[in-house]
Amino acid sequence: MRIAKLGALVFALALIAGAFDSASAAPRQWKDASGQFSVSAELVEVKNGEVHLKKADGEVIVVAASKLSESDRNYLAGRVVARPAAAPPAAAATPAAAVDSTGIIKVADANADGKLSRTEWGSLAQKFRAWDADKDNALDETELEATDEVELVMKLADADGDEKVARAEWAQFAQAFPRLDKGRDGSIDRDELEAAAKSSATRAAGTASLAGNNTRANAGPTVWRGSIEGRGQIELTVTGNQIAGREFRGGGPPGGAPMGGGPQGGLGSGTFTMSGDGRSGNMDAVYTEGPQAGQVCLGIYQLNGDTLTWCVSNRNGQRPQAFTSGGGNWLMVLQRVAMQ
Repeated sequence: MRIAKLGALVFALALIAGAFDSASAAPRQWKDASGQFSVSAELVEVKNGEVHLKKADGEVIVVAASKLSESDRNYLAGRVVARPAAAPPAAAATPAAAVDSTGIIKVADANADGKLSRTEWGSLAQKFRAWDADKDNALDETELEATDEVELVMKLADADGDEKVARAEWAQFAQAFPRLDKGRDGSIDRDELEAAAKSSATRAAGTASLAGNNTRANAGPTVWRGSIEGRGQIELTVTGNQIAGREFRGGGPPGGAPMGGGPQGGLGSGTFTMSGDGRSGNMDAVYTEGPQAGQVCLGIYQLNGDTLTWCVSNRNGQRPQAFTSGGGNWLMVLQRVAMQ
């Protein structure tokens, strides 16, 4: 009697605390407690106090465990296996710690991940007007303190080496994302900016210039005269990184009369930047006065002694790929005028 009660207790505990190993259960004869009914079947599972048995023809029958014979209950109790321990709850995801962005990256790093996406980089273009406190269309060292990184920004953006960043230079800098993204991962990090600054050293030193060896803002004026293909004669006056243009008819000065889009044939004035080795490269300008103020003109140049060939986009915002006019491009061939 004691053994029977012990078997019943083990079976009851199995129902509560265990799981049944039925993976390799072979068919056996099952009987009810009265011994009047029996069936040959294999054990499928025990669930919620019920035993699921599959007969030879595939039919699954369900019998209350309490109605099985004592030997069947002991058999079930012997097949109990430890129930796997419940897995501890997954730890809540910890948000990634914000990267401590600094300098020019911090200025535009909206998500504080320590690098600038294309969208974040594009927001730099909007900073010029806010930082240009004296409204002279250039950012000097004092104004660039807003970036906390004056030296790096100067190396990256001061193309003519005059120790300030003109509007045209800033526009060129803001459009430099594809060139600076050396990793081609859609973002710019500090390592890429510092590498670009090193490679810009030669350009920033002023090897490309329309003012001889002096590219400082206080350099004396240099005059260039020639023609715009399909339009007429033109004269450009360059002082440091400032440039002003006017057109003439009748062969140009000194005998020709002014003509063009502004007073006295004025084409407007602005700032310009040059890159390259001083013989060829990119030459970009931005209007700072007149109805086209703020418009950026991208161009390419060749400089051979006192002859300047400059092809610049005046409408479509795309840099010319060849020295040809039309499609919004102006092609100018100019001679440096000897100053008396």
